[in-house]
Amino acid sequence: NNPDGLVSNLFYSEDELVIGQPTVNAAERGELKAGAAVTVKGEYLDMIASADFGGVAADFTVAEDAKSLTVILPDTAVDGEITLVSFAGDAFVAGAYTTKVPTGLSIAADTRYKAGLNASVSGKDLDLVTGAALAGTALEYSYADGKISFTIPAAAADGTVALTLANGKTVETEAIELVKPVITEVTPLELYAGDENITVKGSDLDLVTGATLGGKAAEFVVNEDGTLE
Repeated sequence: NNPDGLVSNLFYSEDELVIGQPTVNAAERGELKAGAAVTVKGEYLDMIASADFGGVAADFTVAEDAKSLTVILPDTAVDGEITLVSFAGDAFVAGAYTTKVPTGLSIAADTRYKAGLNASVSGKDLDLVTGAALAGTALEYSYADGKISFTIPAAAADGTVALTLANGKTVETEAIELVKPVITEVTPLELYAGDENITVKGSDLDLVTGATLGGKAAEFVVNEDGTLE
């Protein structure tokens, strides 16, 4: 602010001013679970402007003495390194890590692996799961008491249940085989077109969604006694 146009006299110090850098103590961090708090120690950590896990930005807080900071592993972080960046734009690696996935998976049916009935997946760290599918068919599921529970969809096929995490990792159960209809008897075996109905006996015929007769689609109903007509 120099309204009179005065010429300023500049005086320079003999020594250059050197801006210090924070000191970050790097360490191997091992396996981390989404949401885990990691403490990084060092000096002048109040000079840190941002932190990330493998390139995914993370929230962090700096201690009052600026000798440590706590950074939170985001759900979407993939395996990589914890990196701190100072306000001057310098990056400091604060340790490598891998992200935890559910382990010890086992799958069980409430009664049978049949469309419309319930099943569940047990294991450790299933609270990390954000999606599930049976042989590629998406499942609507709930998480409670350490289990992923779901109803087997009508469109599902034999295969594994794949559990997906927010960071894109997946884990799978052992493969299961679904109940299929079994035909034990068809009567009558000889008839004239339009004369009478055909009755099909067997098990789990309520799973049938279509029928053909002589290569052409046929209408049918499933009776209360489990027969198909």
